[in-house]
Amino acid sequence: MDKQNNGCIWVRKGITKWMWWKDKNAFSLYLTCAFLANREDQTIGGVVVKEGSFVTSVEQLAKEANMKLADLDDALLKLVITRDIIVMRLGEGMVVTITDLGKWISLRRPGKEV
Repeated sequence: MDKQNNGCIWVRKGITKWMWWKDKNAFSLYLTCAFLANREDQTIGGVVVKEGSFVTSVEQLAKEANMKLADLDDALLKLVITRDIIVMRLGEGMVVTITDLGKWISLRRPGKEV
């Protein structure tokens, strides 16, 4: 198993106060993004993809999140409008970034280097 697919994410209990907690599509997409996010900076095709970001396509993200495209578009819009994620288009693909990494989700064990 490669380093990118090894490890855990940590979810803070306070996430139950987050505005998208009860929105099944937005919440599911946010968690999917957390699981797909780089744990450290990576260079992909000459582009540096930062920790908390990942490269995908709309179709691939819909597949990963197990969502219909319409549901994915709606959830993406909600998360982008509230600035929980940033989506930067790259040709036919996109880079998705969790903007406030650490507020609800952590890619590193709290208090320890992973």
